[in-house]
Amino acid sequence: MSRMYYQDAHACVIMFDITYEKSLEICLQWKEDLDSKCTLDNGDPIPCILLANKVDLAGRRRFSTEEIEQFSRENNFIHFMETSVKENINVEESMQYLVKNLLQHEDLPRPRQRDSSDPVLTNQPTSKSKDKNGCCS
Repeated sequence: MSRMYYQDAHACVIMFDITYEKSLEICLQWKEDLDSKCTLDNGDPIPCILLANKVDLAGRRRFSTEEIEQFSRENNFIHFMETSVKENINVEESMQYLVKNLLQHEDLPRPRQRDSSDPVLTNQPTSKSKDKNGCCS
């Protein structure tokens, strides 16, 4: 993702679906991308919490709490919580945890975006759109 999406970020939430096996792998890609493009002035990653969503679907669960906890530690998340957005389980609590963490560490260096080779597009010619059919033409 372009570094502009991380601009001025002070914290991050990464959520994955505990019922989908590949979601934790995708989650790791997001975390690696975040850490490579946005850090604190001292080079540390910005605080990031991991949310394991859909705990209301316990019978379809693909990851144990222990696996999620280990993944969280190994990948430098500040914390993890199991949530259900549908059932409103730990949604508010997870945001409170993240905000509390930020307030406790107000002395941390401000976030900065790393230099990147992402291209910057300026004054790109617009292509003429083809005739469209439908309500949005």
